Amino acid sequence: MKRLIPILVTLLLASTSFVGVSYNTEKSSPVSFDGKTLFVGGSGPGNYTNIQDAIDDASDGDTVFVYNGTYDDKNNNTVEKSINILGENRSNTFISNRIYIRNINFVNFSEFTISNTNKIALDLREVGHCNISNNNFIKTDGGIYTIDASYCIFTNNLFLNNNNYGIKLSYSNYNTITSNIFENNHDGIYIDDSYDNLIEMNKICNNSCGIYGIKGDLNIIIKNIIYYNEEGINILDSDFNLIKNNDIKFNSKSIIFGFFHPFGYRPNYFNKVFKNNIYQNDNNRPTFYGSFNRWRGNFWGTPRIMPYPIFGKVTVYPIKINFDFFPAKEPYDI
Repeated sequence: MKRLIPILVTLLLASTSFVGVSYNTEKSSPVSFDGKTLFVGGSGPGNYTNIQDAIDDASDGDTVFVYNGTYDDKNNNTVEKSINILGENRSNTFISNRIYIRNINFVNFSEFTISNTNKIALDLREVGHCNISNNNFIKTDGGIYTIDASYCIFTNNLFLNNNNYGIKLSYSNYNTITSNIFENNHDGIYIDDSYDNLIEMNKICNNSCGIYGIKGDLNIIIKNIIYYNEEGINILDSDFNLIKNNDIKFNSKSIIFGFFHPFGYRPNYFNKVFKNNIYQNDNNRPTFYGSFNRWRGNFWGTPRIMPYPIFGKVTVYPIKINFDFFPAKEPYDI
C-alpha cells in the first residue's frame, strides 16, 4: 500500500492543478510542481512527525503529503513557499491550529479538516494564485481570512459552525469562491473593501447572514442557493455588483442594500439584481436605501404581468420606489 502513495500523490496533484479564474490573464504557473515529495505521519522511513518541519525543508515546487491523523503542533504552521500541502483524506486528516500562507504565490492546500480552534483556521496575506480546495473548516473562530489576496480559488470546501464567518475577503480582488457549502456560521461569506470577486454555485444556508458585503464593488454573485438565513444578502456601501440567477428563499429577509452613518443611509449605486428566484422569504421584498439599483426579470413567487414594486426605507432621503418592470412568470431552474 505504501508503494502506491507516490502514484496517488501524482494523481492528486493532477486533479488540483492550478486553473486561473475566468478573468485571470495569467494561465500558467511559473512554478514547476514536479519536485520531491515530503511525507508527514505514516510509518515510512524518514517521514516527518509534524507539518511545519516538512514545510521548512521543502523548496518551491515540492509537495508536503500528510497521512491521516491528528496534527496539533505547538506553533501555528507558516507557508512562505510555492508548494503543495495535501492531506491523505479530509475526513481523517485533522489540524487543530492555524495555518498562515503569506507573501507568496502558487500554493495548493487540500484535503484537511481544521476544527475546534478559537483561532482563524487559514490566514492568507499578500498572496496570489492559491488554490484552497476540498477542506473542512469546522468550529473555528473564522474559516478563511484573507488580506491582499488575488486570483485565488476557494472551491469544494465545507464551512460549518464557525463563530464569525466561513470566508472573509479583505482588500482582496479577482478571487473565485465556487461550489462550497456554508452552513450555520455567523456570516457565510464576508466581503470587506474587495472588488471583482466571483461568488458562484455555493450552498449558503442557516447563517445569520448568507453574504455580507461592505464597500465591495464590481463583485459577481451568481447561481448560489441561499436558504434559511436571517438575511440572505446584505450589501452595504457597495456599487456596481451583479446578483444574478440565485435561488433566494426561506430567509427571514431576502436582500438589503444600504449603509448607515450618523447623517442617514448612504445609497448604493447601480447594483443589478437580475433573473433571481426571490420568494418564500418571511420578509420577501428587498430593502434598499436610495434609488440607484436595477431590478429585472426576477421571480417573486407568483406569475406577474404588472411591474413588481420594491420600496425604499424612510431616511434623510425621500421615500423611493424601485420597480422590476419585467418580472418572471415562473421560477428559474437554478
